[in-house]
Amino acid sequence: MHLSDKKVATWLSQMGETMASGISPAEAAGLVGGLPERTQSALVEHFESGLSWGKAVESVLLFLTDTERSVLVAAEASGTLPTSIERLSEQRKQRAAFKVKMVLAMLYPFFIIHFAILIVPIQHIIDGDYGAYAKVLGMIYLPLWSFGGLMIIWSRIFPTQSRSLLRRVPLFGKYSLHRDMASLSETLAACGLAGLNLEYSWAMAASSVGSQRFLKLGESVLILIAQGKPVSDAFSEYRWLPQYFVQQHKVGERTGQLVDNLETVSYTHLTLPTNREV
Repeated sequence: MHLSDKKVATWLSQMGETMASGISPAEAAGLVGGLPERTQSALVEHFESGLSWGKAVESVLLFLTDTERSVLVAAEASGTLPTSIERLSEQRKQRAAFKVKMVLAMLYPFFIIHFAILIVPIQHIIDGDYGAYAKVLGMIYLPLWSFGGLMIIWSRIFPTQSRSLLRRVPLFGKYSLHRDMASLSETLAACGLAGLNLEYSWAMAASSVGSQRFLKLGESVLILIAQGKPVSDAFSEYRWLPQYFVQQHKVGERTGQLVDNLETVSYTHLTLPTNREV
């Protein structure tokens, strides 16, 4: 099941606000619309049966990302569900805003390329050979549109590989890093609030991001945790880590305010792509 970022953001926001007012998850799920009727009914039934959010994200809320599921599981354990749900809603809103920005940014070169293709064989029009002109356009447009269509289909069938490919594109890569850092920091903060141990927190956070380089980072961190060393000792090997994250994590380790610092890092990276960097 696929839902747009805008729909998911609206649903999460309304769920967070409703639950913050003291309404139970079952009642909130019944009051808040935005989901397909079958999904909403299944969610209400799920909560009325006394099952947890952890079970819900596995069997009902399949439209959520791995990071969102991890955050909800940790937030439920820490009793911070309304706040965490609101923050996830903000992440979805930022993602939707970025997608709109990317579409608008890509429209300009799209029209320039198509206009240039129309101009290149203009000599055929001058000569009055409209058939040759149409043939040349077909020979260019057909492969171009076919390639674009295949790329769209490929991204739908292999979303993980397509995201990995986009991370290598400079413009998308900047956004992906900010999004991934926000996800990592948010999951770690939620796990910290829940009182989960560092080993479990990092294993969950690194795997939920869905990036190979974060998995390698997680493996290095787990080795240090097993050795009783500070987590931040692993960061020097990964020069792609933003300095702001490294600094805030080290300060948090020393002052005992790691959770607060991670929440600040999450918010900062969440707002960077649409406000300044990208």
